[in-house]
Amino acid sequence: MPDGNVIASQLVLLGPKPVCHLGAAATDEEFQRSGVSAFLRWKSFEALSALGYAGVDLTDAALNPVTHFKGQLGGDLEMTLVLDAPRSLGYRIGSRLRPLFQRVR
Repeated sequence: MPDGNVIASQLVLLGPKPVCHLGAAATDEEFQRSGVSAFLRWKSFEALSALGYAGVDLTDAALNPVTHFKGQLGGDLEMTLVLDAPRSLGYRIGSRLRPLFQRVR
């Protein structure tokens, strides 16, 4: 804004090209309906394209407004990689016993 107040922001994670990640976005509640967040994203896409990035991953986009935004740009929601680390035996035992201890308390 002319007075220096920030009404929209986003976190862009750059890495090896060709894809970067948008991890978070925020907009002042008063200005949400103005389209400032979508405008900021679009301008970010233009700047990233100029830097040589071919794609932007809207990180952790689930079936929510981010998905709607992505669809408006002609993007596809694709799960590319999901990792689930094996839990140690101690962790598995502790996580199963914790509810029991809480009930006994």
